[in-house]
Amino acid sequence: MRMGRMDGAGPLLIGIRVDSNETVGGGHLSRCLTVAKALKVRRATPLFFTTGTETREQIEAAGFQAILLNGRFDAPDRELAEWIGRIEVGNLPLILADSYYFTAPYLEALRRVTAVASFDDLQTMRVPCDIVINYLPDPPMDWYGRYEGTGTRLLLGGEYIPLGPEYGDRPARAIRPDCRRVLITTGAADPCHVAERLAKILPEALDQEGFPQGLAVDFVFGRFSAPGEEVRRLAAVRSQINILREPADLAARMGSADLAVTAAGTMLFEAAACGTPAVVYTVADNQMANARGFSRLCGLPWVGDFRGEDAGERVARKTWSEIKALAEDADRRRLLSCKMKRIVDGGGAGRIADALIESAEESAEKRRR
Repeated sequence: MRMGRMDGAGPLLIGIRVDSNETVGGGHLSRCLTVAKALKVRRATPLFFTTGTETREQIEAAGFQAILLNGRFDAPDRELAEWIGRIEVGNLPLILADSYYFTAPYLEALRRVTAVASFDDLQTMRVPCDIVINYLPDPPMDWYGRYEGTGTRLLLGGEYIPLGPEYGDRPARAIRPDCRRVLITTGAADPCHVAERLAKILPEALDQEGFPQGLAVDFVFGRFSAPGEEVRRLAAVRSQINILREPADLAARMGSADLAVTAAGTMLFEAAACGTPAVVYTVADNQMANARGFSRLCGLPWVGDFRGEDAGERVARKTWSEIKALAEDADRRRLLSCKMKRIVDGGGAGRIADALIESAEESAEKRRR
């Protein structure tokens, strides 16, 4: 019989510790919600813990219970005493911990009272957890050799990329000979003002000889971002420029776009699952390995990093140049689509959920003994 509910009986309860805000962005919460949905399908019960009121509201809006911890997202040690007390009283057999602010001592303290799983995007330390997840398409196997003999279970490679069910089992993509629509995504917060930088160069690109006439450009804005002056001005005077704010049908829009422009994070994986050829950029250290991996494995054009005032215009110009080149070459787009889709099959969240449930059940059995 499964254990791990707050009252010590019933469905298997799995804790998820995560935050979301303008500083950390929305990617951590997004992938945790995706895993939570896969856990729920498998009849486990996810229970979230966070330090942000708005994060709790997002979690509850997604249909899950969330408990507010008395702490700060960037100072997790402050919450440890309360957190460990909740784990012990609640009989939580496993915690999925997702934050770059979690230190080795913090994770070790949790692991003394329960099983712990964690994503490892940066490889800055040997993560003291029962399960370590790195879904890079080509993870650094030399680095993970240091886990030999530790008992840690490693979930490595693109088969563990966690995406929602709307990205699973999608059919092969038909590539049109002409390019009609490009979808530009800038993440939950857009701290580097990517949308504004691209919009500033866009009129020049649209008027360039050979650029696809009538190309529709959709700018997608996340929870913590809003269209700036350049984007609003363009949308007001050019009917082909569209502003989308947290569209509920993003998967369908990604699937129907001829090209995507995206950071090398979750949206890149979603483009790959849809088979949508993409131009990729970076705005954070944890995206660099994704960009390198997709560039090497697929020939995906990586235009550079938008961080820094000097880099912005150069990367924006290169982005529109790559869009033009791909729009003119349907064969290249078709090849990109096939290679990207080969990496991401949309089943990663389910595989992670299966591993978490197995580890939680082992942890619950130890508690019974």
